[in-house]
Amino acid sequence: MNGSCAGGTGAFIDQMASLLETDANGVNELAKGYQQIYPIASRCGVFAKTDIQPLLNDGADKEDIAASIFQAVVNQTIAGLASGRKIRGKIAFLGGPLYFMSELRQRFIETLEIAEEDVIFPQNPQLYVAMGAAFYSETNKMTSIDQLLDCLINGNGQQLIPTETLHPLFATEKELSEFQQRHQKATVKESSLTEFSGNAFLGIDAGSTTTKIVLIDGKGSILYSFYGNNEGEPLQKTIDVLTKLYQNMPADVLSLKHV
Repeated sequence: MNGSCAGGTGAFIDQMASLLETDANGVNELAKGYQQIYPIASRCGVFAKTDIQPLLNDGADKEDIAASIFQAVVNQTIAGLASGRKIRGKIAFLGGPLYFMSELRQRFIETLEIAEEDVIFPQNPQLYVAMGAAFYSETNKMTSIDQLLDCLINGNGQQLIPTETLHPLFATEKELSEFQQRHQKATVKESSLTEFSGNAFLGIDAGSTTTKIVLIDGKGSILYSFYGNNEGEPLQKTIDVLTKLYQNMPADVLSLKHV
């Protein structure tokens, strides 16, 4: 599950960038203008979202959130990946994230208090792992791409057969049909908002990536609903949806109770 639990890696930064409606390079550019650092968990992308979403909801500057994301990666590396070992002496900055993101390097330098003469930033550091693999291959038997493909296609087949699999959700078409019929019973009645009068109740759920809004009457019937991506701006998305809702609200709706 590298995409959802990849603290301290480029995949983690990519995932957090989506919350800010940008890419990894955009996060780096934003971080250049930060004013303060917020505490953000980075052991897992899910944990980080729980910290970032309230900041977005409260209107925190994206520049500050971007720098805080990099600081979270630094904290995770020091506390988690380094396993408590002291990081000192000459320190080489290798790998894609540290090569492409100047502000991530800066967060490491400031946090570890690395002296300028102890920073090693060699040429093509993003390629060091690949270069190491190439040098390592010099001592091993060479295998061509064609040989690898032949092994996969015409080999004993073990590479293509999963050793452990889960049981299927539905073993037969009948089981699938029964499941669909059972779940189709769990429906909520809908009523027309334009023809409604009386008390209405509004529910809002601003999640990490989507915003859900529903308006119901006293009997639980749905008068209005919205489900969509918050585009990195959950507060503004909620305001936009509610503005549209109020514009279509009948004049004889007695009150709007928020939950």
